[in-house]
Amino acid sequence: MPIDESQLGNHPLKGGSVILEDEACPKCDYNLKGLRRGGVCPECGRGISARKRGKRALMIDAPRGYLRGLMLVFLMMGWAGIGAFLIAVVPMIVFSLPILRATGLASVLSVVAMVGALGGSVSWSLGAVLLCRTRPGFTESNPEDRRLVRWILLTQPMWPVAFVLAGVGLMTGAGALDYAAYSCAFVAALGLVPTALRLAEFADWADDLNLGMQLRTVGWMLGGCAVVDGVHKLAVVTDFALMFLVTIFWIFALLGMAVGWFLLSWRCVQLAGVTRWAILNAKDADARAARLAEKAEQERQEQNRKVEAQRGALGSDPSATRDLPVRLEKDSDMGRAAAPETPDDSGDGGSIFRLEGD
Repeated sequence: MPIDESQLGNHPLKGGSVILEDEACPKCDYNLKGLRRGGVCPECGRGISARKRGKRALMIDAPRGYLRGLMLVFLMMGWAGIGAFLIAVVPMIVFSLPILRATGLASVLSVVAMVGALGGSVSWSLGAVLLCRTRPGFTESNPEDRRLVRWILLTQPMWPVAFVLAGVGLMTGAGALDYAAYSCAFVAALGLVPTALRLAEFADWADDLNLGMQLRTVGWMLGGCAVVDGVHKLAVVTDFALMFLVTIFWIFALLGMAVGWFLLSWRCVQLAGVTRWAILNAKDADARAARLAEKAEQERQEQNRKVEAQRGALGSDPSATRDLPVRLEKDSDMGRAAAPETPDDSGDGGSIFRLEGD
């Protein structure tokens, strides 16, 4: 016997079109495939969006546990990048002062800068790798997304390797290690382009298109500066004739690299703030949904009380007795005074009909 859809109420089967592809519940990450849009998630009870969630889904729809972890990743990358920038740049400025170069303070600062930059590079690399995780509700099946993830995983772990090789080369004086460290740093610097593009995708996901555009601009700027730095290094090795011209471009590239690295790190901090905003808005949305559900439940209970009251009024109506069933009783049970004796021609033992309510 087919089920009447009016009996389903808020059942997950009632609603719009059937979800034919894998789609995660925005609250508990339950796979909604096979359910209907407009219903509710059978795992947590949250309503299923009536529109299809795809690549343009918003960050606010993601599970809050995932968003908290993502916010920590952005903070880790942002403050690690800013810290590494300050620790690496400030000693370079200090080293330029003749009074400090004549003392042992310069060597102490160089060790501090190397250790700090190493710690910052490890945090940055770890955060970049964590960015490659698949987002809730996404399949990352786009070839462009797969290429970004692949390049990030190949290039960003090179940062700590470059600093370790540079530190060992500085202590041992091995020139080969210096070239190896520069090669790793060059590859990692080129990898800042896909990293910035990946961060821009998260900004678009948070519906902050302006921040996404800024991240893309900074990423391509860093990539161009890294290429100029590589050309300068090659010119130094080959004793290029127009070395002075290359050096001019190289100086501007170094400034652009420093500014771009700082901006990229700061944009990560901004992304952490945007993620926190998404978490707070998701909490507010859940609170509103809970209030609406509580109000709907109260209205349902009030309606049920009205129905019960109407049923009670109908039950106390005397006219309702005509609808009562009739049962057969013997006249011996009713008493002789209520029913005078009459001849029994039917031979049924003196039985008469009596209302159930009498």
